Amino acid sequence: MAVAGLIGAVGIVTDSRILIVAAMVAGPEYGAVVRAAPGIDRRSGPRIRKGQTALTAGAWEGARGGGVRSGREEVSD
Repeated sequence: MAVAGLIGAVGIVTDSRILIVAAMVAGPEYGAVVRAAPGIDRRSGPRIRKGQTALTAGAWEGARGGGVRSGREEVSD
């Protein structure tokens, strides 16, 4: 994810479409999108569900704070 962010930042600064696309490909959600796309094209329910499950799980994990942690922990008194 960090690498994708760096590639995307350089792409924005240099106004490079190639780097923007490379950042999208390097992102972790790309695999799930690639799984779902052929299913949508071929109208294959199982492929679509696999991709949707991966996207939903990734979004859920991101929303609950998974992935990269800041290293800061809550201190309770």
